[in-house]
Amino acid sequence: MLSDNAVFLVPVTFDFPVKPVTDFEEEQINFIPYVGAGAAISTSGDSTVGFLLTGGVDVPLSPEFTATAGLNVGFLDQTDVGLLLGVGYNF
Repeated sequence: MLSDNAVFLVPVTFDFPVKPVTDFEEEQINFIPYVGAGAAISTSGDSTVGFLLTGGVDVPLSPEFTATAGLNVGFLDQTDVGLLLGVGYNF
């Protein structure tokens, strides 16, 4: 994430794929929640390294595109919270 000083987020995440269970031939929305932890590295003058918690969900829109929403909480000099919304291209 970028502000006055860049902060690099380096998480290790674990996915929990949710398989649709149905007896009928109906179409369901699949989603993949994830949680993780890692490091938040600030490039400010004091180059702070802190703990990072992350979690979110990925929703496949098609074989080529995936919607994503994530929440990142970094514990540096102060607690910072960031929300990420986006669409990714699968290759």
